[in-house]
Amino acid sequence: MATSDNPDPSRPEFMRLLGLGPPYAVADVKQAYRARALRLHPDAGGDASQFRQLQEAYERALAYAEFRASRMTWLAAQIERYAQQESLIAELRAQGIHVETESIDWMNRSFGADFAQVTERIVGIHMAGSATFENAIGLLVQEQSLLGSLRTLNLDHTRVGDAGIWCLQVFPNLRRLHLAGTRVTAQGLKTLRALPALEWVDLRGAGVGTWRRPFLRWFYRRLQVAI
Repeated sequence: MATSDNPDPSRPEFMRLLGLGPPYAVADVKQAYRARALRLHPDAGGDASQFRQLQEAYERALAYAEFRASRMTWLAAQIERYAQQESLIAELRAQGIHVETESIDWMNRSFGADFAQVTERIVGIHMAGSATFENAIGLLVQEQSLLGSLRTLNLDHTRVGDAGIWCLQVFPNLRRLHLAGTRVTAQGLKTLRALPALEWVDLRGAGVGTWRRPFLRWFYRRLQVAI
């Protein structure tokens, strides 16, 4: 249910950011997010940090609403997702790729420590120098539904080029991207504008012409660019 943005100590902060009051229906959460995302998305002139806060609030609010609607259904979904994620992690590690996971603190606080393991999320993938890049990036895109919390992707010294960078649009919460020593060009970097949460990118030794590097700092001025 939509409500005013006036402070209410009984209302979770993430619901306040979405402008919602009880009862917290899943459909209301989704509708409120879509309405605010249209205004706050950087492509619409919004602020990147505010958009990132909105995304985080949406993730929390959706889990909260689903949990309140049916604890058993919510837990069953978390267990199924965790099993799928463990399979993905095992496959990536078999290819020599390091995967970083993190327990989501707010889920532990909201739903209890008993749920800690099944609420772990993949937050970092490091395939620097991997010879299996093509297979691995295809797998990541295929399993994008398991990577909504991915914040760091290290592709240093892999064979990624412009086509591979284009695939990264499916990871909207990506914040740090390592591309040192890759074949990515300035043309391919246009894709980065489709990553609203991106804060930092390493382009040292990438296939970006020296004369274009000052331009990149201006064109992507919301980013910290290491070149």
